[in-house]
Amino acid sequence: MALALDTRSSPAYKTDESLALFYQMYQDTLPVLRIMVAENPTALQLLLFLIEKSTKANVCVANQAQLSKGLGKHRNTVSKAVQYLKENKLIRVDKLGTTNQYVLNARVVWQGASNQRHQAPFAEEIDSVGKQQHAKKMKELSGRLARKAQQQEQAKMHEKPLRQ
Repeated sequence: MALALDTRSSPAYKTDESLALFYQMYQDTLPVLRIMVAENPTALQLLLFLIEKSTKANVCVANQAQLSKGLGKHRNTVSKAVQYLKENKLIRVDKLGTTNQYVLNARVVWQGASNQRHQAPFAEEIDSVGKQQHAKKMKELSGRLARKAQQQEQAKMHEKPLRQ
């Protein structure tokens, strides 16, 4: 049984505050996220955590201990994930005393109206070189996964059947 909702009549549809309920994710980001699933799932988990906890200005203020606790990961693991996100221009990190301000790239994900994205504190294009590198990584990853599946299949074929 399907549930049909008329979103036009919902109060969330009619107000600007409703934009707090939605995030815009841009298509350029999808290949990067696909790679992250296999290459660095903790970085993807961290990115989603930061998106979830961010303000309307795409900012999340936290220290490493809070991120570690929120993700259930060791601080070193979180630190490596932060570095990965920075290298891939998905976030920018600003130091605020003993804590950090994690600023999401508005060209990746944005909370709010599209016409206000230009006001974001960090909106850097994921460069074409980066896109090419991601495409290359994706191709390499696909090849590795295919080889691994083939090796597992060959190993199954060479296993001796159990005596009954």
